[in-house]
Amino acid sequence: MIDPLKSLIILGAILLYWKFVYYPFHKKDYTPISFFILGGGLFFYGVYIFLIGNTTIQNIIVIYSTMCIFLLASFSLLFMAIRKHGLKTDIDITLTWAKKTFPFLPFWFWMIISFPAILFIQLATFDLMGEEHLILWGMIFLAWIFSNYRLARDFILK
Repeated sequence: MIDPLKSLIILGAILLYWKFVYYPFHKKDYTPISFFILGGGLFFYGVYIFLIGNTTIQNIIVIYSTMCIFLLASFSLLFMAIRKHGLKTDIDITLTWAKKTFPFLPFWFWMIISFPAILFIQLATFDLMGEEHLILWGMIFLAWIFSNYRLARDFILK
């Protein structure tokens, strides 16, 4: 059962991150760097807890399957926007930063590795937050929907 207080704390932390980090610095390197630092830490923690058997894929299969559908839809939109306008900050800040930081890796490399990376990140968030990890991922899905809408409106349909 989801704990309302824990859920409010998670919701508050996400809203504060969006307000003070994500949106003010969205087109700066802070956003992808924060993703890589936080996501990298969660990834390695997720691998660790998976290997020791603390958390299994069964704990996250529904949310991970949903995430895979979101990833496929988002990456399809990104491919269309990149094909039409090229890879630039307005299209995707994280992929643009990754291309600038790791020029020897094509942008689609990051798309492919995001599937296993998110699996382990979700295992970690489940282990750390319990069922309330659904609040975190629900907020991520909500932001993704708005981001994909903006991407389609501004870069694909124009």
